[in-house]
Amino acid sequence: MSEQENFPKNIGRYEIKSLLGAGAMGSVYLAEDPRIKRKLAIKVVKLGAIGSERERKEFLARFQREAEVSGVLNDPGIVTIYDVGDSELGPFLAMEFVPGLTLDSMLKGAIPLTLKEKLTIAAGIATALDHAHDKGIVHRDVKPGNVMITQDHKPKLMDFGIAKREDASLTQTGTFLGTPSYASPEQIREGVATAASDVFSFAVLTFELLSGTLPFPGTSINTILYKIVNEPPVDIKPPVEGLLPELWQQIFTRALAKDPGARHPTCSAFVKDLLEGAKDLGRTERMQLLGNLKPEHVADTLRRPIESGGSAPEIQSMAKPVAAAGGGKGPLIAAVAGGLLVAGAVGFFLFQKGSGGNPGKAAPVPVVAANPSPEPVKAGPAAEPPAAAPEVKQAPAAKAAPAAPTGPGTLHFNGPYAVHVKLDKKDMNEVPENGSLGKIPPGPHTLEMYSTRVFFKETRAVTVAAGQTVTIDLPPVYSLTVETYPSSGPVVIDGTVTQAESDGSTPVQVTKGPHRVGIQNRPGSREVVVQGDFKMPRFPY
Repeated sequence: MSEQENFPKNIGRYEIKSLLGAGAMGSVYLAEDPRIKRKLAIKVVKLGAIGSERERKEFLARFQREAEVSGVLNDPGIVTIYDVGDSELGPFLAMEFVPGLTLDSMLKGAIPLTLKEKLTIAAGIATALDHAHDKGIVHRDVKPGNVMITQDHKPKLMDFGIAKREDASLTQTGTFLGTPSYASPEQIREGVATAASDVFSFAVLTFELLSGTLPFPGTSINTILYKIVNEPPVDIKPPVEGLLPELWQQIFTRALAKDPGARHPTCSAFVKDLLEGAKDLGRTERMQLLGNLKPEHVADTLRRPIESGGSAPEIQSMAKPVAAAGGGKGPLIAAVAGGLLVAGAVGFFLFQKGSGGNPGKAAPVPVVAANPSPEPVKAGPAAEPPAAAPEVKQAPAAKAAPAAPTGPGTLHFNGPYAVHVKLDKKDMNEVPENGSLGKIPPGPHTLEMYSTRVFFKETRAVTVAAGQTVTIDLPPVYSLTVETYPSSGPVVIDGTVTQAESDGSTPVQVTKGPHRVGIQNRPGSREVVVQGDFKMPRFPY
């Protein structure tokens, strides 16, 4: 009889429904908690994989640590752990059931994904990892096998079993833990992992997700580990469709730097750079994905966003010869500019070589080639002095640049609903949908906005330039439907009682983002993150 047919009826108090997957170390079952009728996944270690009582205790300790880490984390992109225990079958972990496939299965199965879907997955993983890092937790084993992809292509990060908290000491320092192909150089060399190590592993995962190739391939573990520690990532040829090749090398050279201090400070900052290099994404799609990243995690970036249909942001501007106002000085100025560019590139190369990265090798440096000697102006019979003379005389007569704008600025609120506004704690009353607020003094301001109609509340820092208009893009509105059993009641959103009943028939209009949902006069509430029209899973009340 196969394991599929011979799965246990119970593990702990949980009723087993089916086998989800099995491996050499253990199995994962679909189960139900009979007390609250909730579906969940049970991961259990096979007794055959446990060689001694000491190993059994180590597995239990690992599961216990994963449960403790889950208790610290609260992010929709991280699988929730409900329970941990021991059973006749072996130590087990009860966790959130996520219908879908692992990212590893999708990559190996060559399931086609669009560039937007791939970047959406990367952005979700980045947000989850940055949340863990904010809580002082390093995952240490970021890889496609530890990411579940839901049926709507949303990622769920799991398996924090070897994660390390800043105050934890269960795992001995100097021990290499993780998966070789996705490990960082410092994990391999010293067995030490920090948030920067997760950034490296996440960059390896993203490199593979976007290109279908590992950045450090090899046929043996030793070869892979050597390349990670000593060699740059492989060149992708042809380039990844939809991404600017010049930015691809620049971004991954940084994210996969051997020196942890040279990498992006957060996973989201790395993803933001990728979004800026995604030339095939429209402005709306790019802004939508950028909106999923927390502002505090994307402060450090390479370049400004590319407008829809545009090219690389100013990447060629340094290569243009400097235009001269007076004929023969043009080639000289261009030559000087070219020499400065080449000298700057050489200096940066030497700086990189001595910065503590790969011994004896410098990280690849993108050098922008300038034309040091443009074609000179021809003289002789073909030249026409009468025609050239007016051009020289016209240069000094060029019109002066218009005067810089002066006076107060304007705030324009781009959204389908009215918002109440406070500026620097001063009440500015309600601004209608797609309305504006004028007479704003130039300079930095603190902007508070809220709308009780769609449960929106946000504080932003804005800087207004003299005589200019700053557009404030408000988050979109979606429908949220709540259903409870065996009874229903008025739905409460973010502490406000609505007219909707929790019978699953009346949607509530809410803005995109996190919201706290409860039922009037009932204890407890739940946090949901609304990313589109959403019906909450039926839950008991």
